[in-house]
Amino acid sequence: MKYKELLTILILLLLTGLFYWFQWRPTEDRKVCWKYASDLANTAISKGASFTFDQYQSLRKRCLDEKGYE
Repeated sequence: MKYKELLTILILLLLTGLFYWFQWRPTEDRKVCWKYASDLANTAISKGASFTFDQYQSLRKRCLDEKGYE
């Protein structure tokens, strides 16, 4: 009985870790990069500079590259 409980706990821990690594963490990193690019775009626009969507995409992509995505 003890072996079965330990195995169940280990499987649950493994599944939780996999969910975090492959689902939760990438989603949070993408949110951070989206906010980073949006904040820079808003700052540039508020100062009167022109800011294109391509520049926004470039900032977002660079952030994702630094985090190991794309």
